[in-house]
Order: sequence, then structure tokens, then C-alpha cells
Amino acid sequence: MKKYIAIVLISVIMVAITACGKIDDDLSQIYEIGSGSLGANTDDIQHANVITSPVDSIQEDLVGKTMTFSTKTKTYSLTYNVTTFYPHRDLKVHEYKIDGSDDGFIQFREDGSLFTIVDNQICLLGIDKNDTSDTVRMLLEPAISDLIDLSKYEKVEVLPRPSSDGFGSYIFCYYNTIQGYWSDTSTIFVSDDGRVSLIMNEDIHLDASAINTISKEREKELLQKKIQNMCDTAAIQYISHEILDGNSTPRFTLFNGEVCILYNFDCNAYNEEKEENASFSSKLLIPVRLLTED
Repeated sequence: MKKYIAIVLISVIMVAITACGKIDDDLSQIYEIGSGSLGANTDDIQHANVITSPVDSIQEDLVGKTMTFSTKTKTYSLTYNVTTFYPHRDLKVHEYKIDGSDDGFIQFREDGSLFTIVDNQICLLGIDKNDTSDTVRMLLEPAISDLIDLSKYEKVEVLPRPSSDGFGSYIFCYYNTIQGYWSDTSTIFVSDDGRVSLIMNEDIHLDASAINTISKEREKELLQKKIQNMCDTAAIQYISHEILDGNSTPRFTLFNGEVCILYNFDCNAYNEEKEENASFSSKLLIPVRLLTED
């Protein structure tokens, strides 16, 4: 009997050791975007697998290149500025400055399709300062239909930024979802004076049928352990964390050719040296293969 109990105990211990080993191995495959912050001192956080984003470079064959880009309402004269690689999107874009503009630019993907326009007035909508987002949206969609097909998106979320004398601005986030996570996404910024000043298209064109079922329990476990691990230092102690939503809702992305989910989070911690609560924000990238059910 004692021999049987000993065998059972050994088996339980071995299973526990194997499970802990798998968790540690999985945590080593989770990436952090940027370096986060804890007050002014990022050294208080335990960083690992940090992806620096974005990465700028100069593409020599484009240096000095000029081009024009036309919309329904204007023609832009452009001059090549810089090439930017976003590692957590597996995306390279070529940025052209808008001639005559201090900070306006347009970014194109390598296939020539539009990624981002930042301009003081991409177009001007005939709206009132107190119009609802529905009214603004009704005028917005046809006004930029030559730049982006918004009908392909199943959902839209509006993030208001109110001001004292109008609606301030609306950020329209058009998106599709796979298993509740954002996938293809476009973002448009509209001010209450009618100016559209930002259009960003972040479509990644994933095949939903190729993504296995994601385990929410597994996801919760990995996020909890990873964020706690970031706080596992002599300086700070983990208290709690929150996965952000809205425009920061977890979403599919690509990294090194692999499908991942990007998470934005806030973490509350305790700084033992200063004897006070502190907080930091960061982004985590988890490969989907670590989250899917067996």
C-alpha cells in the first residue's frame, strides 16, 4: 500500500513539474512591444523578448523619388521620406511627405496600396459641431469611398473626444472579428469642423477557418502569469492588471509570419522602495498556437 501511495505521489509531482515547465516555456515565447513604463524608471520591470517598433530605415532606390496621389478632392505632390517596418505587423511601408505640409504624410504598402494618410484636411464634411456620430458617419463614408471600402467591415465603433463647444472629434474604428478578436481594421479621425485628418488601413486578410478555437482559460492564465512575471523583481510587487478595450481591444496581427494576438494592458504594482503604488502600461504579443485548444 505504501509503495502504491509513493508511486501516485511521484506521478502527481512529475505532472506538476511538467505543467510548470510548459508554462515557463510558453512564457518565453510571449513578446513585449516596446519597453513599457513604471513612472520614469523602466528598469523596475522585468523585460523579456522585447520587440522594438517601429523601425525606420532609408530605402536607397527611393531616395529623391517624387510622385502624385489623387483623391476625389485633391491631388497630392509627394516626396519620399523614410521606410518603416512594423515588426508586430510583419509590415513594411514607404512614407512620402506631402509637399508644402509641415507634418503631413502618406504611407504605402510594398504592393502600392494605401496604409495611412495624415493630412490636416484629407476632405471636408459639411457637418455641424453638434452632429451625432451617426450623422457624421453617413457623410463620411461616401466622401472617402475612393480611398477605402468601408462596406467590407461588419462592425464600427466610435470613440468620441468631446469638447466644450461641440463634439470635438470622433474616431471611427471599422473592423471585422474572428472569435471576438479584431482582425481587419480601418481607423478614421474626424474633427467637429468637418475635417478628416487621418485614415489608416490595417487589414491583414486572415483566413478565419485556419485559426483553431482559442481557449479563454488558457489566455487568461498566460496573461496573468506573464504580467506577474514582469513584476517579479526586487523593486515592485504585482497587484492587478486590466486588458484594455475600445481602440485597444485585443486583435490579430502577424509576427515573423506567425498569427498572434496583440494585447494592450495597464498594470497596478507596489513600489517597495518608495512604499507607494505605481502603474505601468505595455503591449504583449502571444502566438495563437499557445492559445488554441488541443
